[in-house]
Amino acid sequence: MCSRCGRGWAITAARGSCTRRRGGALPADVGELQTLPGIGPYTAGAIASLAFDRPAPLLDGNVARVLSRLFAIEGDVRAPRTRRRLWRLAGELLPRAKPRAFNEGLMELGALICRPATPLCPRCPLRKSCRAFAEDRVGDFPRRGKAAASKTVALLAAVVRDARGRLLVVQNPREGLFGGMWTAPEFAAPRRLTAAQKKEWLAEQLRAQFGADFLVGRRRTVRHDLSHRRLVVEAYDCSPAAKLRGRRRRWLDPNADLSDVALPAYARKILGLPRHRAFRSAVVDKKATKCAKLDPAEEKSLAEESVEVETWPVY
Repeated sequence: MCSRCGRGWAITAARGSCTRRRGGALPADVGELQTLPGIGPYTAGAIASLAFDRPAPLLDGNVARVLSRLFAIEGDVRAPRTRRRLWRLAGELLPRAKPRAFNEGLMELGALICRPATPLCPRCPLRKSCRAFAEDRVGDFPRRGKAAASKTVALLAAVVRDARGRLLVVQNPREGLFGGMWTAPEFAAPRRLTAAQKKEWLAEQLRAQFGADFLVGRRRTVRHDLSHRRLVVEAYDCSPAAKLRGRRRRWLDPNADLSDVALPAYARKILGLPRHRAFRSAVVDKKATKCAKLDPAEEKSLAEESVEVETWPVY
């Protein structure tokens, strides 16, 4: 199971479904694959075509970028209508023979040649068929509309330490945000409470959940941005006055190796734990996209490698 993401629960459920219904075998059909927990259109297409060489389209970010430029698609690439059109194009272009090689090649083309910034248009084997390249508008695609405003979610969290310095974490329900993962005890923050009232309210919530009184102390604020929401967490240092009751909880040694514990990044912030070293931010060049230039000799040598695709539909 994935230790860092709620998808681990879906993976486990999908494995159980395959074991019960198919003797442990993974289905090769796109429709059957999408009946498994956690498998959507992209994952189903990827498994069917890449693992079983079935003629199933797939649409990841690289493929969407290639198709958006190839056909100069004006619609917002995030919009459902545009996504449906891109899926349709991916399916119409897919050959019946060697679909695995085609999909792999299309993804590699987007990753290595038709890049988000400084695409290598002179090296692209599809440049003669690319409308964006012909119109000198490669940097205009894919189109992206204005992202939705982030919703702010206010929480109160308890950073509970026992006499040995261990940290208390609780497991989220499998459904919902960060399903199945471990976090500090947290609660939706009530509005219009004073600082003293927040401490009293938090102590009441902890008493109800764990059957013990808590001393609520110093507060600090943790902010964490997700894709469509911003978490603003008031984290209070807390210590229990008695043994705790309740299930779905555990104590963590902050000095131990916690790589096998499913802790989301914001929970690590709240608990004062270091960020998992496997997760690092990628820096993307935000400058205007332009085709990288080749010297005349190199461009001439590549001319014969260009592929003219006359049978592709133009939309």
